Amino acid sequence: MNIYFFVLGVLSIIFLAMLSTIVWGVLKIMKISKTVDSHDLLVEEFELDAVLTDLESSIAEVHERIDTVDRSVSSDFDDIHNRVDNLNSYIDHRIDKLIDAQNANVKTKKTSK
Repeated sequence: MNIYFFVLGVLSIIFLAMLSTIVWGVLKIMKISKTVDSHDLLVEEFELDAVLTDLESSIAEVHERIDTVDRSVSSDFDDIHNRVDNLNSYIDHRIDKLIDAQNANVKTKKTSK
Protein backbone atom coordinates (compact mmCIF):
# COMPACT_ATOMS: atom_id res chain seq x y z
CA MET A 1 0.00 0.00 0.00
CA ASN A 2 2.91 2.26 0.64
CA ILE A 3 3.94 2.16 -3.04
CA TYR A 4 0.33 2.74 -4.07
CA PHE A 5 0.19 5.99 -2.07
CA PHE A 6 3.63 6.99 -3.30
CA VAL A 7 2.63 6.49 -6.97
CA LEU A 8 -0.67 8.28 -6.33
CA GLY A 9 1.24 11.20 -4.73
CA VAL A 10 3.72 11.40 -7.63
CA LEU A 11 0.90 11.26 -10.18
CA SER A 12 -1.05 13.94 -8.31
CA ILE A 13 2.04 16.20 -8.25
CA ILE A 14 2.57 15.60 -11.99
CA PHE A 15 -1.13 16.30 -12.58
CA LEU A 16 -0.95 19.55 -10.55
CA ALA A 17 2.21 20.58 -12.40
CA MET A 18 0.53 19.91 -15.75
CA LEU A 19 -2.64 21.71 -14.62
CA SER A 20 -0.71 24.74 -13.40
CA THR A 21 1.28 24.80 -16.68
CA ILE A 22 -1.97 24.67 -18.67
CA VAL A 23 -3.54 27.47 -16.57
CA TRP A 24 -0.36 29.55 -16.88
CA GLY A 25 -0.36 28.97 -20.70
CA VAL A 26 -4.04 29.91 -21.03
CA LEU A 27 -3.50 33.10 -19.01
CA LYS A 28 -0.45 33.96 -21.09
CA ILE A 29 -2.42 33.36 -24.31
CA MET A 30 -5.25 35.59 -23.06
CA LYS A 31 -2.78 38.35 -22.18
CA ILE A 32 -1.11 38.09 -25.58
CA SER A 33 -4.53 38.04 -27.26
CA LYS A 34 -5.49 41.31 -25.52
CA THR A 35 -2.18 42.85 -26.55
CA VAL A 36 -2.69 41.75 -30.16
CA ASP A 37 -6.22 43.14 -30.15
CA SER A 38 -5.01 46.49 -28.86
CA HIS A 39 -2.23 46.50 -31.48
CA ASP A 40 -4.81 45.66 -34.15
CA LEU A 41 -6.89 48.62 -33.04
CA LEU A 42 -3.83 50.86 -33.16
CA VAL A 43 -2.95 49.55 -36.61
CA GLU A 44 -6.53 50.09 -37.79
CA GLU A 45 -6.48 53.64 -36.40
CA PHE A 46 -3.15 54.25 -38.13
CA GLU A 47 -4.50 52.84 -41.39
CA LEU A 48 -7.65 54.96 -41.04
CA ASP A 49 -5.50 58.03 -40.42
CA ALA A 50 -3.47 57.20 -43.53
CA VAL A 51 -6.64 56.74 -45.58
CA LEU A 52 -8.06 59.97 -44.19
CA THR A 53 -4.86 61.83 -45.06
CA ASP A 54 -4.92 60.40 -48.59
CA LEU A 55 -8.57 61.35 -48.93
CA GLU A 56 -7.94 64.90 -47.73
CA SER A 57 -5.06 65.32 -50.17
CA SER A 58 -7.22 63.94 -52.99
CA ILE A 59 -10.01 66.38 -52.10
CA ALA A 60 -7.52 69.26 -52.05
CA GLU A 61 -6.21 68.16 -55.45
CA VAL A 62 -9.75 68.00 -56.86
CA HIS A 63 -10.51 71.50 -55.52
CA GLU A 64 -7.29 72.78 -57.06
CA ARG A 65 -8.20 71.24 -60.42
CA ILE A 66 -11.70 72.73 -60.21
CA ASP A 67 -10.21 76.17 -59.48
CA THR A 68 -7.82 75.79 -62.42
CA VAL A 69 -10.64 74.79 -64.77
CA ASP A 70 -12.80 77.64 -63.44
CA ARG A 71 -10.03 80.17 -64.09
CA SER A 72 -9.48 78.71 -67.56
CA VAL A 73 -13.20 78.84 -68.39
CA SER A 74 -13.42 82.43 -67.08
CA SER A 75 -10.42 83.41 -69.18
CA ASP A 76 -11.89 81.73 -72.25
CA PHE A 77 -15.26 83.37 -71.59
CA ASP A 78 -13.62 86.81 -71.26
CA ASP A 79 -11.68 86.19 -74.47
CA ILE A 80 -14.87 85.21 -76.32
CA HIS A 81 -16.64 88.26 -74.92
CA ASN A 82 -13.83 90.54 -76.14
CA ARG A 83 -13.89 88.93 -79.57
CA VAL A 84 -17.67 89.37 -79.83
CA ASP A 85 -17.29 93.05 -78.80
CA ASN A 86 -14.54 93.54 -81.39
CA LEU A 87 -16.65 91.81 -84.03
CA ASN A 88 -19.66 94.00 -83.20
CA SER A 89 -17.48 97.11 -83.39
CA TYR A 90 -16.05 96.00 -86.74
CA ILE A 91 -19.52 95.23 -88.14
CA ASP A 92 -20.84 98.59 -86.86
CA HIS A 93 -17.89 100.37 -88.48
CA ARG A 94 -18.48 98.60 -91.81
CA ILE A 95 -22.22 99.37 -91.69
CA ASP A 96 -21.43 103.05 -90.99
CA LYS A 97 -19.10 103.09 -94.02
CA LEU A 98 -21.81 101.46 -96.13
CA ILE A 99 -24.39 104.01 -95.00
CA ASP A 100 -21.95 106.87 -95.67
CA ALA A 101 -21.23 105.46 -99.14
CA GLN A 102 -24.95 105.09 -99.85
CA ASN A 103 -25.64 108.64 -98.66
CA ALA A 104 -22.80 109.88 -100.85
CA ASN A 105 -24.32 108.04 -103.84
CA VAL A 106 -27.78 109.52 -103.11
CA LYS A 107 -26.30 113.04 -102.90
CA THR A 108 -24.42 112.64 -106.15
CA LYS A 109 -27.56 111.35 -107.87
CA LYS A 110 -29.58 114.32 -106.57
CA THR A 111 -26.96 116.80 -107.68
CA SER A 112 -26.64 115.21 -111.06
CA LYS A 113 -30.38 115.47 -111.77
